[in-house]
Amino acid sequence: MRRIGSLLAMVIVATLGVVTPAAGIRELPGSPYRIGSSGLVFSPDGRWLVTLDSSADGDATPLWVMSVNTKTGELHRARGAPLGVGGIPQSAAFSRDGRMLAVSTIPAGCCSHAGASGPIVVFSVNSRTGALHQVSSWSDPIALVDTVAFSPRGGLLAAEDDGSRTANAGVTLLTVNRRTGALRYASRWAGPSNMGEDQGDMTFNPSGSLLALLFERIGPYDQSVEILSVNHRTLTPLAHDHPQPGAIPGELAFSPDGSLIATTNTDLNTVSVLRLDQATGALPPVPGSPFDTGVTPESLAFSPDGGLLAVADADGPDFSVFSVISGTGSLHPIPGSPFGSRIPDAGANAVAFSPRGNLLAYGTGFEDPYAADDTAQDVQVFSAVFCDDPDHDGDCDPS
Repeated sequence: MRRIGSLLAMVIVATLGVVTPAAGIRELPGSPYRIGSSGLVFSPDGRWLVTLDSSADGDATPLWVMSVNTKTGELHRARGAPLGVGGIPQSAAFSRDGRMLAVSTIPAGCCSHAGASGPIVVFSVNSRTGALHQVSSWSDPIALVDTVAFSPRGGLLAAEDDGSRTANAGVTLLTVNRRTGALRYASRWAGPSNMGEDQGDMTFNPSGSLLALLFERIGPYDQSVEILSVNHRTLTPLAHDHPQPGAIPGELAFSPDGSLIATTNTDLNTVSVLRLDQATGALPPVPGSPFDTGVTPESLAFSPDGGLLAVADADGPDFSVFSVISGTGSLHPIPGSPFGSRIPDAGANAVAFSPRGNLLAYGTGFEDPYAADDTAQDVQVFSAVFCDDPDHDGDCDPS
């Protein structure tokens, strides 16, 4: 499952992997915001932040849309928020142009073993107000959809399912009508028979030519990454690898140039970094991989320029920030890492950089989407500038 619990954004020097002395990381005024934080995603232009609240089974309005001041990080509720999505939200994804938002759901009271499927709901996004208007929906007739992802090429939506009504979990490709948002079945890739129901995560590479799937193989239990080629609305297996045998999968992310894949190994407290061969899909580890991180790393995100990798710890209030060394792809903790949250007894399920890279949004709160709980969820917004910024406008200034 894709759990999202924090947003990270930073301004970095232009040289990949080289970070100037940190000017500090500080929580911004108005933070934390008491909104659902089991899922966070920025719009492509950085103006909107969507948060998912799956902490309470019966919550009728679990989806929030917040406007984002792209310089100060201040959040304000968009028109109509929060709103319902007809079930418990699992993941959300913006289309490439930011005009549509897709949300996967499960029915209230359902779990991944119940054999019931919730719909994928598609909303149009008002570019001026952030208001959402439902334009279409699609229900998988054979499985429970967990993660959704729009293709960077546009026109396709990938839906990762648990195979609850079939022998195999897998991924369905849907075509998206760019004018109406209507979804139509295109094809489905059925995973191996020993593919666990809790696959972990799924994401397209930056060009949209490949789809990476992180999941758990059963018998013996083992973390696996599957690389699928995307061609003519079909998925074809290209390669697979086991970044850290025996690990429970968390999330994975492509570097902005598509050359690296990073995965969290939640039970081993490590992060693996793999170099992707674009032609063959081979995934050799970079020097030093896997790298130690905090307790139960769940979510991770590369900075927009690929120079930093942020990792959030689901069992603690910390998030770590690593410099990604140019050329090798190895990780090195930046000074002051890990950084802590001032919210006690909180854990984070995800991190994500804002498109400008100057803000860090960090979600904390209850993380089990299948159990009712009244624990408050919060989103904290930090300034995280790792360069000279004397006028405090979020931009790097000449030294």
